Amino acid sequence: MKNDILATAIKAAKSAGIVLKKRFRADVLVEDKADGSFVSVVDREAERAALSVIQENFLEHSIFSEEAGFFYRNSEYMWYVDPLDGTTNFLHHVPFFCVSVACTLREEVIAGVIYDAIHDELFYASKGEGAFLNGGSTRFTTGKKISVSNPKMEKAVISATRPSDRMGKELGFKIASAVEQHVHGVKFMGSAALDLAYTAYGRFDGFIGFGIKPHDVAAGILICEEAGAITLDFSGKPGKFKDANMIVANREVAKQLVKYIKKAYKNNNKN
Repeated sequence: MKNDILATAIKAAKSAGIVLKKRFRADVLVEDKADGSFVSVVDREAERAALSVIQENFLEHSIFSEEAGFFYRNSEYMWYVDPLDGTTNFLHHVPFFCVSVACTLREEVIAGVIYDAIHDELFYASKGEGAFLNGGSTRFTTGKKISVSNPKMEKAVISATRPSDRMGKELGFKIASAVEQHVHGVKFMGSAALDLAYTAYGRFDGFIGFGIKPHDVAAGILICEEAGAITLDFSGKPGKFKDANMIVANREVAKQLVKYIKKAYKNNNKN
């Protein structure tokens, strides 16, 4: 069952990725969402491709997908699908976006896949079995094992997200500014899932998620943790994929980031 779930997640992510690659740099219809973000016809087309694969293999499982919403089944299994994480980048022809697919069992992520279709990079993990890059097949084949970095703090490059609303953006920038005083740089790349994949591979040295949603990070957190990272909330307690705010990095980097973020909140509350 475990390998079947991962194989299905890989196939679903790649099916959605085919849509994204085909439609990248094409003119697409766009709608504004209530939270200030965008959704395009490509989001929905990619979503249909991913969901059809999951439902074909596990019709009895529940699914939450970013655009289609919740498909309830009386099951302990729940899938989280983001068919296009990084829509703004996609619409502006910036090749930093991905598909994110995760499966949970009783609120624990057991399989996660992030697929960057433009660069044909497939990041994936199954609970307790390590994290890998590429695999060469929609069936489970082992790719290159990956692990998080272990940099000196002043050399670290941290990826970060912030909410779409004005107040959330302002606080997000304050947090980034506070952290940037202690590291080499903080980057807002526009795709939380791909940020996490890059963190798992060591391209980024840590991730700060502020105002994020479970479908954005469920797969990425598992991949990072299987690559040696820990997940903390902003208070320094163990974090979960449903937390809105989180830090993901190796243990020492994560602990330092908690300290800097606490200081940023304290300074913000004084103003």
